[in-house]
Amino acid sequence: MPYFSLCCLLATMAAIVTAEKPYLLRLKFSTRPGDKSYSSRLVDEFTAHFIANNPGVEVRDSFIAPNNIPHLSYEEQEAGRVPEAKQSEEDQRHFKLASDLTGELIGASAVVIGTPMFNWGPPSALKAYVDRVVNVRTFQTPPVNLISGLPITLIIASGGPYSSDAPNSRPHMDFLRPYLKQVFTILGSSEDDLLFVNGDPTGPIDRGLLQESDASSGMSRARALLPAAAARIKRGDSGKSEL
Repeated sequence: MPYFSLCCLLATMAAIVTAEKPYLLRLKFSTRPGDKSYSSRLVDEFTAHFIANNPGVEVRDSFIAPNNIPHLSYEEQEAGRVPEAKQSEEDQRHFKLASDLTGELIGASAVVIGTPMFNWGPPSALKAYVDRVVNVRTFQTPPVNLISGLPITLIIASGGPYSSDAPNSRPHMDFLRPYLKQVFTILGSSEDDLLFVNGDPTGPIDRGLLQESDASSGMSRARALLPAAAARIKRGDSGKSEL
């Protein structure tokens, strides 16, 4: 099932926004400002559908703009491998940003990530985020699976056609979706937890060859998936997240 078929997911399950920790965490990794970003606009439209289905649930942007997350220093990398109970004051200082980002992620009820594809892979800001949240708290042997059951929606825009949804796709050149799937699976996500919404290709829109409103555009095809993607996440009072 390529990249977790939306139809199969919706036919068999609905994620639950828990009463204990009801917030949607949004992470946007586009370098394009405001309405020039395809992935960021799709995140905003997903959010509107989510709010309609889950009134009263907080929508929270990360406490630090994702594009401002610095890449790991050697000291921060080493601190992220030291069990928290054994961290020195210096380790704690170097680990603080990673720990805060990790707490924000595992404390969410649902997550939506919007990102472009850069040169067939993740933008460096997204890689910097991943390097912060993969740490001693989340990645151990045996695995701790702290994000198991957390519904994560991954909205991806790219100039060329690389997703399974795009016509004339070149999936052999896509190193972004497999990377994200691997990262979140290692941290505890199941296939049912992850859902890709693909907004590609956007290149024809940028070049004026296709209107964004055209039904065949990558943006239109992505928009058609957003209501169902948001509807799979429901607020419940069971006190736990279920799929």
